[in-house]
Amino acid sequence: SFLWDLGNGATSTISNPSSAYQSSLDRDSFYTAKVIGTSEHGCTDSLSKSIQIYPKPKSSFLMDTNAGCSPLKVHFTNQSVPYDTSTIDDMSFLWDFGNSSNSTNQNDSTTYVESAFQNKNYYISLIAVSEHDCRDTTMDSVTVYPTPNAIFTPSDTMGCGPLNVSFANNSQLNDINYWDLGAGFSTSPIDT
Repeated sequence: SFLWDLGNGATSTISNPSSAYQSSLDRDSFYTAKVIGTSEHGCTDSLSKSIQIYPKPKSSFLMDTNAGCSPLKVHFTNQSVPYDTSTIDDMSFLWDFGNSSNSTNQNDSTTYVESAFQNKNYYISLIAVSEHDCRDTTMDSVTVYPTPNAIFTPSDTMGCGPLNVSFANNSQLNDINYWDLGAGFSTSPIDT
């Protein structure tokens, strides 16, 4: 027969038990599992072994911006924490910037481009790996706005003065128009 003390509050009498061991949030955790085996004749033997559980790291990063016009260059600052006796320099990383670009650098940057006529969202993930191969993943997103296309058609482009010219604004993806008719910029409705 067997009597197990699995070191985490669990016990068992089966031959090959299993048990879950929790880690501390900020340091290595140690457990001692012990088995006492008893033969049919009452003879006993015991064995103890230590189990070390490493804490899960925390994957985290900052972006200098999370939205803007194309081309949008974004710088990523890694804020990951190993939660053990090591430092961020002992960790490894896998960035997926969501634009078919990847990196294993601690900090990095990438450039995002627009979609033709709508906002484009890119999803970034960072996998942080501790020196013990424990992993954590975090995600965030960047939005790139499409570039407006300024297009207009004048009613006349030449003639005797005074020449009255009307402008038809055919611009796309713009909310405000700034017209410079030779006397500085002014905001105006769609057509002037």
